[in-house]
Amino acid sequence: MSETLTLQVICHSIIKQALERDQFTVELPRGSIGSDLERHIRDLAGGQLEGIPFRLAVNREFVSSDTELVDGDEVVIIPPVQGG
Repeated sequence: MSETLTLQVICHSIIKQALERDQFTVELPRGSIGSDLERHIRDLAGGQLEGIPFRLAVNREFVSSDTELVDGDEVVIIPPVQGG
């Protein structure tokens, strides 16, 4: 069994702008939880997302940051709602 899990990550709005891409694959250690992915995303953004809250949806369902991620999950990173 692999020591890592592979996730498909989809980003929107300010997160998409900070990462300069709207979707990508990421590998994390097996047993990672939502907050581990959030920390990884913030690291990839090089500080551009500091102080900006966001939610995670795993396989089209909102989850808490302590939800364990599973190999093959699709995770959508959802920024605060923006109006216009």
